[in-house]
Parts: sequence; structure tokens; C-alpha cells
Amino acid sequence: MVMCISYDSVVTQICNMLIEASLDYDTPRIRLFVQSFVKKVFDYCHRDDFPDTLLYTAIDFAMKNSAREAANFGKILRQYPVPLTVMMILGR
Repeated sequence: MVMCISYDSVVTQICNMLIEASLDYDTPRIRLFVQSFVKKVFDYCHRDDFPDTLLYTAIDFAMKNSAREAANFGKILRQYPVPLTVMMILGR
């Protein structure tokens, strides 16, 4: 039987499961990604609760997204000198 979870509970549960996997996932950026993913599921499925069967799918997407962002950040650091990279990050 599929249990359904409210928005706040599912976001907290997914974030906690990610943090259990690695403390590297304890960031505001990951929480924002999880919130966005959950809202997209709500919109796409026309629901106001989250099926618990999608918990691991959400975790998988968050981990893959984080790895992709880290790889892209590494490419930027290799392509540009450090002062220019820091300026790009700071938006100056």
C-alpha cells in the first residue's frame, strides 16, 4: 500500500535521508532542489501529497544533480585562473 506524505514532511524526510548518506548534502542548495522536485511532482501528478514510493527516486535525482553540479564547477576551475573564477562566483 502506498502511503502519501505532506509537503513539509517529505522535504524534511528526503533531506534527512540525503544527509544520512553524506554530510555533503547538508546545504541550502540541496534543500532548494528537493523542494523544487517535490513541487514539480505535485504539479505534474495533480496532487497535494507525495507518494512514499518516490522517496528514493527523489534522493537519486538529488544525488545525480549534486554530482553534475560539482563536475561542472570543477570544469570552470580548470578553465579559468583562480582570481577570475572567484570573481565569477562572487558576481563581480
